[in-house]
Amino acid sequence: MNVSKETKNKVLKKLRKWYIENKRDFPWRYNTDPYKVLVSEVLLQKTNASKVVPIYKKFIKKYPNPQKLSNAKGSEVKKILKSLGLLYRAKRLISIGKHLTVYYQGEVPNQVKQLLKLNGLGKYASAAVMCFAFNKRAAIVDNNVVRLFERIFGYKSSNKRSRDDKSIWKLAESLLPLKNIKNYNYALLDFGALVCTAKNPNHAVCPLRNICKYYIKIVTI
Repeated sequence: MNVSKETKNKVLKKLRKWYIENKRDFPWRYNTDPYKVLVSEVLLQKTNASKVVPIYKKFIKKYPNPQKLSNAKGSEVKKILKSLGLLYRAKRLISIGKHLTVYYQGEVPNQVKQLLKLNGLGKYASAAVMCFAFNKRAAIVDNNVVRLFERIFGYKSSNKRSRDDKSIWKLAESLLPLKNIKNYNYALLDFGALVCTAKNPNHAVCPLRNICKYYIKIVTI
């Protein structure tokens, strides 16, 4: 899907301004430790970010590095994650700790191909680690980002799992600004969580409504 340069610039400008005024504050953001960023991405899978904060703090305190995590007992990790549910992540995290310790001397690799070999890390999580931990120019696409692009640009994927659609990843990559990639990607995530929500999007405060095809359509019906 082609988006005009003018539209891209408008979206970037409005998102940047909105983010400065409304960004969320989480302990894993702007962290220089790739391990902590990686852990946060696993904990955030299918989970509300606000619920992750206290669990993340407990987890990092008990397992501050891959070496400590690699020796963890599954029952202990599950106990920490209990309130979040999805307890299969306990085994996943321990596996990641072991893999990093054995193959990367306890360091998180800074290559997508290597990150994808870690248990439970897909394309989105790997891209998120590349961007947020290593400040790489990487696009991110999750369900919230898909919804945002569908509404603003009128994009509709034919893929059953839209977040796996190569076309939407291509669109996401074409929208990346030349600098401040980290802030831009955080802006997408925060905007999807606070304004362009799955149900009852907050049109009244949306700075993109005048260029959003979804909004323009519903107000002209």
